[in-house]
Amino acid sequence: MKNIYYFLLFCFCVLTSSVYAQDFSCVGFATQNGGTTGGNSATSIIDVHNAAELAEAIGTKKNGGTTPRIIRVNGTINNGGTAIPIKECANLTIFGADGNAFIEQTPLIITSSSNIIIRNIKFTMTGSGGGKDIIEITTTSSNKSQNIWIDHCEFYNETPKASVVDADSSEKDKYDGLLDIKKNSEYITVSWCYFHDHYKSILIGFTATDTYDRKITIHHNRFVRLNSRVPSFRGGTGHIYNNYFEGWLENGKYYSNCIHTREGCNLLVENNYFTKLVKGVYWEPKDAAEGFASGTGNYFDSTVESGFTSRAASSPFTPPYTVEQNDAMELPDLLAQYAGVGVITNYDDYGSQDGNKAPVVQITSPVEGASFDAPADVTVSANATDEDGEIAKVEFYNGNTLVETLNAAPYTYSFTGLVAGTYSFAVKAYDNEGKFASRSVTVTVNNPSLSDAGSLFGENAPADDYFWFNETNASVAEAMIQNGTFSGCKFDATKQTLNKETPLDDHVGAIYIAKETSMTMALPSCSLFKLYLGRGGDFKGNIYVSMDGTNWGMAIASLDGNKKGKLEITCPEVSSASPIYVKIENTSTGDLNIHGANIRLASNNPNNVSTVNNNRAIIRTRYYNLSGVQVRELTGNMIYIQENIYDDGSVEREKMIKR
Repeated sequence: MKNIYYFLLFCFCVLTSSVYAQDFSCVGFATQNGGTTGGNSATSIIDVHNAAELAEAIGTKKNGGTTPRIIRVNGTINNGGTAIPIKECANLTIFGADGNAFIEQTPLIITSSSNIIIRNIKFTMTGSGGGKDIIEITTTSSNKSQNIWIDHCEFYNETPKASVVDADSSEKDKYDGLLDIKKNSEYITVSWCYFHDHYKSILIGFTATDTYDRKITIHHNRFVRLNSRVPSFRGGTGHIYNNYFEGWLENGKYYSNCIHTREGCNLLVENNYFTKLVKGVYWEPKDAAEGFASGTGNYFDSTVESGFTSRAASSPFTPPYTVEQNDAMELPDLLAQYAGVGVITNYDDYGSQDGNKAPVVQITSPVEGASFDAPADVTVSANATDEDGEIAKVEFYNGNTLVETLNAAPYTYSFTGLVAGTYSFAVKAYDNEGKFASRSVTVTVNNPSLSDAGSLFGENAPADDYFWFNETNASVAEAMIQNGTFSGCKFDATKQTLNKETPLDDHVGAIYIAKETSMTMALPSCSLFKLYLGRGGDFKGNIYVSMDGTNWGMAIASLDGNKKGKLEITCPEVSSASPIYVKIENTSTGDLNIHGANIRLASNNPNNVSTVNNNRAIIRTRYYNLSGVQVRELTGNMIYIQENIYDDGSVEREKMIKR
């Protein structure tokens, strides 16, 4: 019997230690200014089941509100939209009994209170009117709110589509923020929480003049489908690290903005993961005064339209504490597992380490921020070691895509044929017990400088101006549609852009794209891409680029917001020494006219003839028509471009006639 007991105890210990591979202790600014311990010195736990019991247990300054208290929330508490104040209180811990503790329609207003901990509770204000926040941390005129830790909680709205995507919905601001921090509130840490499905998330500093020198740490939180204020930060210093930010995609458009640096703030933004967003870390010129941020180790994937555009701080701040940080590439899986309610089980549950130390992995090349010319071959090399075991495998990622797994050194992988863009490569090393560590490196691939080789439209096109799709050039315009250079459009020699309010100095005639359709241009190469567009109504649409005519990625330019009349647009992203494809999308309710185009070819486009060196072996052959479109079957008595790819990596092209 005793042996069975010891065996069960051993199993329990093993299972318990395997659940927590993370340290959930309080870190960051809440550990400063004397630290944050909440009601940990209380001699008993107060169980509450409804709003009245919760309010009574919290108490007031005159009624035991500073005596150490640990309050355990059981089940659901709903106060019908009426707030429960935590005013001039101290030494308080409120935690959820299990993963089902739920406070709904019950704002918690923390005013001039200190040493407060809130953990393991799910919150929402759905169904409540007015502009209340779920949790508001604020102050009276004389006393601060300080040393507050909010950990492993969940904040959300139950009507995400109405509140986030539809800006005109009555549900959008049914209630205000999920967590707001105002006035003289400081020494606050928000950690391991899950914020999702709401319009406004976290407001720090409630007006342009609320620039108090507050100190806040936001780490290891998961932010998903939030429109803005993620967070919006005014005043003081903030340390934002190891968070996961995922926006909202609806009808092909992203809606979410994240870290907004506003009046008087100085932020350190480190090792965060950003995806599906309009803006990552940013400021806006309309702000009354500038906010600043410095950053390192952040990952913005290809779906983020604008990454780190905040003003850089002239004197970046250094936190007065040290913390261990995860690599940004670890965060999607890590926070999906450990952020939010139900992970911890008690008020003093701080996780644990399982005794097995994580492996150590370092990327030895390339260096962070390295740049290459397209098409680029980039070899990533890494070292991996494990102090208390051995390395089982090392994985290589391009963004989130696993591309290679190696079971033994040397740990290297070559990413080949990279086109222009920014790439984040990650290396993840696993030990023999399944624990892992990862590191990432970001590199840039640039288009090489391309020499001008003349116009796409032949010798008749001016060297520095537009080729006009008018009656004079009708034969060229029609031929380009017939041979596949342009597809999805029509030519009309009489087409005009009519706009009485803003007279248009255009040219009669246009290639036009019908409403809610798109056209594709197949270019042999490109060193300059410029269009002269016209519409009788406002412009609406996007321009995309692709190297294969199939995978288009994010838009390189938007036509939205331009008023009716003429529009000249230049796209430097359309730059390539080899065939490249451009898609112009017209999402308006009328035709989009292309009156003129200035498209210059690069000097080494497929129309240039090279001599084949027969001393090398050809490993691949491709064929293109004279417009640069790759063809699979050759028709007799036609001229094509034959592209030979050799075993030494060189590429040569020559004209040929199929008989």
